[in-house]
Amino acid sequence: MPNGTVIPEIDITIGSRQFITDFERWEHLKEYAYQNALTIHILQRRDGGEWIDGGLKYTPLTSEDYIKDLGDEYHELYSDEGIGWKEYLHELVNRLSDDPQNVDFEKLLTTISNIQEIIDKSNEAELNEVVIVRGKKYFETVPCEMLSYHEDVTTYQMAVLFNS
Repeated sequence: MPNGTVIPEIDITIGSRQFITDFERWEHLKEYAYQNALTIHILQRRDGGEWIDGGLKYTPLTSEDYIKDLGDEYHELYSDEGIGWKEYLHELVNRLSDDPQNVDFEKLLTTISNIQEIIDKSNEAELNEVVIVRGKKYFETVPCEMLSYHEDVTTYQMAVLFNS
């Protein structure tokens, strides 16, 4: 390490290997690793379990990684696999026009409420965030790039290997 370099605190130890995770952004983690000739790893831990080293990782965790881990019914709002707004709105119109005598207004109001929430969350999202939907409901807004996330029972964490 060059003189004057601050050594961050070791956050996670796996066997004799020490990892640093205390970075705010991918750029900070990547720059620290590059300047100090260290490697970047992806760590995983099941709830209540021990951390394991998932190996080298050259890119940040992304919203796509997170969505893939969540499962098939989760999609980024504007992705090709997403809701399909045309079909969804067509379905809504059909509910109104097919048989006005038998419209399930409670279900219709719920659908409208779901659409409104998705639109509101989409409008609130920052440029570096994506809106995730589950089926036809809002699920969560997350950053496009991240250093960690928790899905179901597993936590994924980006880290710099300090010693090997």
